[in-house]
Amino acid sequence: MFLCSDQYSDQCSSVLISVLTSVHGAFIGERVLSNPTSNPSECGLDRPGYVCDPDRLLRPSELLQVNARLEDARKSVRMPCSNSKKAPGEIAVAIVKRAKLKSDDAESAAASVLDRWGVGSASCDNGVALVLSIEDRLLYIKTGPGAKERLTDSRLRSIMTSMRRSLRRGKLAKAIVNAIDQMTDELRRPSWQPSLRGGCRGRTLCE
Repeated sequence: MFLCSDQYSDQCSSVLISVLTSVHGAFIGERVLSNPTSNPSECGLDRPGYVCDPDRLLRPSELLQVNARLEDARKSVRMPCSNSKKAPGEIAVAIVKRAKLKSDDAESAAASVLDRWGVGSASCDNGVALVLSIEDRLLYIKTGPGAKERLTDSRLRSIMTSMRRSLRRGKLAKAIVNAIDQMTDELRRPSWQPSLRGGCRGRTLCE
């Protein structure tokens, strides 16, 4: 337990923030990213959300758009669990300018977002994490086992290929929004329905 007197309140606040970050932060290369649901201000948000952009790479309006898409995914996706119940699908996005992230560590960084931020239902393990480090030129999307049936490895590779095309043109927000839309469409898809290869289904930002 931390006990702070008024005299040292600022110092105590800094210590508490550091402790909470170390407990709940996701490890991405040399960076530790706060959980946007519990510490939104560190992620560029003014309220709890599902995207962390600590380096402010997105404009405020773009960040709001990305978070709105992630909230829409959580509200509209219902996925079956092993206990015969359905749980919301959750997608989280972590964006950094540079993290000294190596290609061999990209998957573990995305796994850290899933685990440390608690993305997805614990009983279904159906979370999805998108990690992007701009200057390291690394992108990775990882799913929990509960989302793998609908977001297969081949589908994720296709989504990331589309993202890279937009990123090469400097369209960061478009790359992220389109990826979220495509993943949401796949997660909404009933298991018997073929994959929606084109994704986005008429979204205005799609190519």
